[in-house]
Amino acid sequence: MLIHRGKRFAFLANPKTATTTIERWLSPDSVPGLTRIAGEARFKHTNYRTFVGMMGVYGEPVAEYEVACIVRHPLDKARSWYRFRCRPEIADLPDRYLGDRTFASYIADALVRHAEGRWVPFLNLHFVTDDRGEVGVHRIFPFERIDAALEY
Repeated sequence: MLIHRGKRFAFLANPKTATTTIERWLSPDSVPGLTRIAGEARFKHTNYRTFVGMMGVYGEPVAEYEVACIVRHPLDKARSWYRFRCRPEIADLPDRYLGDRTFASYIADALVRHAEGRWVPFLNLHFVTDDRGEVGVHRIFPFERIDAALEY
């Protein structure tokens, strides 16, 4: 997540959408006033709901911020997550490793989790909505048009 308090702007880093590259390109060194939320890794991929909560803790007026992110087609994002979690180097992490499962079983389990109202990593709706389920992100760029996000 990148925040520019002076310009009232936040860029939320949606996983599997080239946000690590974008964050490197938009480093605080290259854009004066821009802040990267560092420290714990959990802040990197902060969704809109968590962003609102964090800003509230600091007394920041969330309504004054323009919030942007990139989204990827859910099936493409699911494939990317699956490949990422099939890496041999995480085989010793049974709660994360998928190398012993088929893509079809991964999708089937994800659909069950979604039907139960649980989080599914490749669905974008959870990333861009507030606690009422309303879309709060102002600028949503498709991954296929990452150039538009960079121009913005």
